[in-house]
Amino acid sequence: MKRSLALLFVLAAACTTNNFYNNGPQADAARGSADAHRDAAGDPDARGADDASPPGDVDARPHAADAATPDAMTTADAKPTPDAMIAPDAPPLSGDTTSCGKPLPTTAPVTIQFTGGVYDGTSGTGVAGATVAVYARNGTSPIASATTDAQGAYDFTVATGGKPIDGYVRVTSTGHVAADMYPAVPFVADTEWGIPVVDKTTLLSVQGQVLQDPAKALFVAQVDDCQQQALAGATLALTPSGAATISYPDEQHQGLYLTSTSTSGVAIANNVTPGDVLVDGVAGATSLRGQVITANVGELVLVLVSP
Repeated sequence: MKRSLALLFVLAAACTTNNFYNNGPQADAARGSADAHRDAAGDPDARGADDASPPGDVDARPHAADAATPDAMTTADAKPTPDAMIAPDAPPLSGDTTSCGKPLPTTAPVTIQFTGGVYDGTSGTGVAGATVAVYARNGTSPIASATTDAQGAYDFTVATGGKPIDGYVRVTSTGHVAADMYPAVPFVADTEWGIPVVDKTTLLSVQGQVLQDPAKALFVAQVDDCQQQALAGATLALTPSGAATISYPDEQHQGLYLTSTSTSGVAIANNVTPGDVLVDGVAGATSLRGQVITANVGELVLVLVSP
């Protein structure tokens, strides 16, 4: 239990909307490497962490067959192929069409830059050679992808066609299970994330108040308010609920649980029925934006949730 909670809080620290990878020991190295790639490329639009935007609701379809191969051990500035630079027309949203009391954006810049780092969820060490890919909802092929450099950093650009990307980010790397990151709203601006990856044994140790069934899925959620700060007092709901158990770790007392999110905003859902799941909830009198995720067995699923 101690190991699972330690991992949970590493993941919780990672799941802040704008700067996931600020928390790992290799964070500064990964950030510096990504910045160096942008500087070397002379990118006038390179942006810092303060410019990152909240991402969006998604649906994951690809599986572990996407894992990185030795040929993928290139640097983080690998560019997507011309075909991958064309984002498909966005399908209908699976979640609510408003966020924080406002309609979701209907336009986006013609390109969005994805930067950040991939790190081991238990050690915090940057993971080299990981494939980081952006997928559209229900997509079977990535819109664009890159591989991490020696420090675990990545930096690549995705063409949007001027529309929000209703999608998610998937990370695959040798020795780790696939990790899918679901943003709270569709991608509409440059996004800087650090994404943790774990091996299969560690994945099964990510548990709240119940043991994880290897035949079921699980996910870790970060609930933030409209200012992208961790939201306490939130509760989540799943449809279908099946045999899932949602736990809210007590940030101040490891091994104890609350009836809603603590000041960390973290929730963990164990034994989720595999397949499409609607995630929504409330924080006091405020409804949380619902979105559909795909809970795949044997994968690390990270979900951002906001009003």
